Amino acid sequence: MLLKLDASGNLQWQKAYSGGVYCFFNGFSETCTDVGGFVYSLHQTSDGGYLLAGDSNLEMSDDAPIEAWQAKVDATGNLVWQHLYYQTYAPTGRPLGEFFPAAAPAPAGGSLAVGPTLDYPTQKDLLFTVRTDTSGLAGTSCPDVHPATPLQAIKPPAHPRGAGPSPPGRHHAGGHLPHRDAAHLHQHPPRLLTQPAARAMRATGPGDARAARSGQQPEDAGAAGTPGDNGSRAPDSNRVSWGFRGLGPPG
Repeated sequence: MLLKLDASGNLQWQKAYSGGVYCFFNGFSETCTDVGGFVYSLHQTSDGGYLLAGDSNLEMSDDAPIEAWQAKVDATGNLVWQHLYYQTYAPTGRPLGEFFPAAAPAPAGGSLAVGPTLDYPTQKDLLFTVRTDTSGLAGTSCPDVHPATPLQAIKPPAHPRGAGPSPPGRHHAGGHLPHRDAAHLHQHPPRLLTQPAARAMRATGPGDARAARSGQQPEDAGAAGTPGDNGSRAPDSNRVSWGFRGLGPPG
């Protein structure tokens, strides 16, 4: 979800990017997931629009994996273009990408986005870097740029507290992310964190966020203060996706 505030923090507009619900047979049972765009990086462009980077679902016959995604929206949040970016493992044709935790407009136009991709033989992450033009394309025949699952910019539905159960969240590979009542935002004073809680939030690493979205346990998950991914990636408290991590509805 993307929202615009004025200088006083008042909500001007908000948009959610939805592809509806996609169902597939995973070999054992039918699984359904909410398809949408999940933003980790946001930058305003010279024309007043915004460059979004993160991940979105790739609809396959037996899965809906999350893959690296970039999108351009105009000054009011309407989608201009979007693409998925991933490499494929030739023997199986399966995608190897994951997500873009960071992207930025390039000085000469277009964007530069970075994220992990899987080296399948070694099962280790490699750095995947994509330099695009103003349309999100990398040249005229790059095999790693793919059409994104169609998304629509919609107004987030109102869901007042106490009005019934929340709609399902995104589901992937057996995991489920609960829907937040903050889908329709209201202004509340910030909640003060205790020192241990704040320390635990700062210690959360990208591996924890990725594992939470896929329904898996983080690698090397331990006591609070131990980053995920075996500590190989530094914690980053500025990622948009972590805004509600560990916090309940405003009191």
